[in-house]
Amino acid sequence: MEDYTVHRIPLGFGLMFGAGTLSGLLGIGSGAVKVLAMDQAMRIPFKVSTTTSNFMIGVTAAASAGIYLAADTLIPASPCQSSSAPAPVPFWEPSPR
Repeated sequence: MEDYTVHRIPLGFGLMFGAGTLSGLLGIGSGAVKVLAMDQAMRIPFKVSTTTSNFMIGVTAAASAGIYLAADTLIPASPCQSSSAPAPVPFWEPSPR
């Protein structure tokens, strides 16, 4: 395993903040910007920066899923169906709001 040192942390923080702000305003993902910021500005190895970006996406998705489940706006079986195969007719009826 290769040792590395993280450089220019304030610059990296600013770039991450900007990427997150841009992502929130435009409704797009900012993973590519975060990876480039960690790789180029902070001198983190590419494999480490892509893994870190993937981890941040997972944490965000888990937090979002918890919020939607708590608000009862997410059907827990729907991701299972969409990840396996599309079904012509849903086997459950969503509750009316």
